[in-house]
Amino acid sequence: EGIMLTTVLCASLLCIQADELQEALTSHCVVTRGETIIRPNTVEKATDVRDAMAKALYGRLFSWIVNRINALLKPDKHLR
Repeated sequence: EGIMLTTVLCASLLCIQADELQEALTSHCVVTRGETIIRPNTVEKATDVRDAMAKALYGRLFSWIVNRINALLKPDKHLR
């Protein structure tokens, strides 16, 4: 139950459905000759996917914060 609650909370923060997040973490798609095959991830692979997703989200958030701070600290041209 705790895992599902965490999944629902994380999905909500990302503005996606919980089942979409769970599928993204626990499976991967392989496209060959126009055919899409969905395969389950191992626990180790799912953990790697989770960690990569967290790293990417952290990086994007950090960049957004830096850009926002820079925009707020930028001198206003109209005040000169």
